[in-house]
Amino acid sequence: MYNLQVLASRRSYTVDCTQDYDIQTRIQTHQSFINRLGYSSQLQGHNGCVNCLQWNNDGSLLASGSDDYNVHIWNVPRGSSVACMPTGHIGNIFSVKFVPFSGDQMILTGAEDREIRLHDLTNFDTVQVWSCCNGRVKRLAVSDQSPYLTWSASEDGCIRQYDTRERHSCSTDGRCRNVLIDLHSTCGSSSSQGYTQCKCLDVNSVKDEQLVVGGFDPYVRLYDRRILSISYPSTNVSPSADHSCIAHFSPGHITRDRTKQSSANYVAATYVCFSPCGQEVLANLSGEQVYLYNTVSLDHCIKYVPGDDGILSLKKPLPSIPVSSCTHTCDPSLLDEGEVPYAARELRNKGNEYYQRKQYTESIIEYSNAILECPHWHILYSNRATALVSRNWPGDVYDALKDTERALSLCPTHIKSLKRRIKCLKLLHWIKDARGFLNVYESIQPQDKEFIKTMGAALSIEEGRNGYNNPTVPEGVSDWEANRQSTANDYRQRYTGHCNNHTDIKEATFLGERGEYVGAGSDDGNVFIWNKKTGNLIRVLHGDESIVNCVQWNPTSCTMATSGIESIIKIWEPRPTDEDSDLVEKDMVHVCQRNQLRRRVDPFEMMLWGLRMIEDPSVDHVPQQQCQQS
Repeated sequence: MYNLQVLASRRSYTVDCTQDYDIQTRIQTHQSFINRLGYSSQLQGHNGCVNCLQWNNDGSLLASGSDDYNVHIWNVPRGSSVACMPTGHIGNIFSVKFVPFSGDQMILTGAEDREIRLHDLTNFDTVQVWSCCNGRVKRLAVSDQSPYLTWSASEDGCIRQYDTRERHSCSTDGRCRNVLIDLHSTCGSSSSQGYTQCKCLDVNSVKDEQLVVGGFDPYVRLYDRRILSISYPSTNVSPSADHSCIAHFSPGHITRDRTKQSSANYVAATYVCFSPCGQEVLANLSGEQVYLYNTVSLDHCIKYVPGDDGILSLKKPLPSIPVSSCTHTCDPSLLDEGEVPYAARELRNKGNEYYQRKQYTESIIEYSNAILECPHWHILYSNRATALVSRNWPGDVYDALKDTERALSLCPTHIKSLKRRIKCLKLLHWIKDARGFLNVYESIQPQDKEFIKTMGAALSIEEGRNGYNNPTVPEGVSDWEANRQSTANDYRQRYTGHCNNHTDIKEATFLGERGEYVGAGSDDGNVFIWNKKTGNLIRVLHGDESIVNCVQWNPTSCTMATSGIESIIKIWEPRPTDEDSDLVEKDMVHVCQRNQLRRRVDPFEMMLWGLRMIEDPSVDHVPQQQCQQS
């Protein structure tokens, strides 16, 4: 009966990700609490890097797995370990999960030794071992709706499903019939980086038939278990397996420019998770940013097609701009400054001031806040596009292009937005599109001779360098998979400032039962917290002396647990307003800028070394490395 109640409760969340919850839920992540989040305590007991954390359902216990092959169960308020379980693994533990409805007495672990183990905490006994995987086990997933099932993601490219009620003996040839998803069946024996891997997965807590998988490429894949079947590992590309994936997600600039990827700028998912409402997916991409995807109202990547008159237009429109009280009774495209709310105008002015001082990140924040006040004012999107191009962090130019399209959807004749769109396309090396829009601009603004001449000359140079390329398909990828990759769905929001280059288990997760905030670890040892809706960074906390990998939010209280290279776990809770802590970063913008320098280091080379730490460009040495994993 309890299972049915849980299911009914979770299903009710799908109506709207922003719907009101009970008073306790709303208070849990109130803005004032997040603004006061600070260091509370630390948990000591492991003798190696802490690679995974997991709260139980009521938030009373925290499980942790480590390079020391042990799992600790913590009573966080008391700051003590209530159990230390020797798991029997002979490799670093990468994932730990409480088994649903086991009274928190059963846990699952996955590790570097390619094994998944089921443990009974009542007598410290390992009751089941699965050795089916032919690669390191990076993530496990469980579901309250299917408490006897467990899923694993391993570096052999497979998602496997296990039933804990069944006894299992692995076959001697390593080909067990428990493979639910095999990326080799669609991506072949190699991906664009040389091999196919599964790095992470999550199960939708609202609709557990949905699984999301991240691999060693930039694509996040959404599956429906109802159209999947258990099978043996694949030995070749199988056309019949193609349609098992119901959606692909990838940032538009990466989807378009796969040809430019190399060992020095590969992009892969290190963590994926569903939102509490089950309608959104968060993905942390190595060498890139954190991205939010909507799995219900899909966002289409920017792609232009010529009309009957030869003029380019978006193949599919961007998501509609939300209704705001600022629109009054006028057409949003005709909104003039006199009808703009005072708060939006003031924020715009602040953004302009920051931009003039070349403080581009601060400028972007102010424009984003202004858009919340008045989402139908095209000037805000156009100005933010200029600031994004000037800042030029990874993905900024494509985000600026999206802003110019939003501005033009509100005011199609806005001259600055027309010019900024062409500039963005040129910077993205989408030369054919840029040339098409330059021709259109020349027909409506022939008097702007200087811009037309200068931009035309720049595009001619790019065309001479073969600046426009169609994306190529990695060898071994099926035709259907290649088509899905080229038409992958775009992101709804992105979160910038952290650095994710040098471990492949770095998390990014929703904070709060409603998921109003996003948190992620970083190579600089900090924890970053953003407002989910605006993408603005609101808190940076120093979580580790080298790298923070794990960020897990307590399901019932305003408490966050983090871990990384150090052997300790840090606990964060709201602190007194007058408390001053060295662990709270005061200059968040400087931290973000420093992380952009870190991105210049070759991440592939660092991962081959197995290092867990990256040299800060502002210092002269790299501390000695104590732990190896990732």
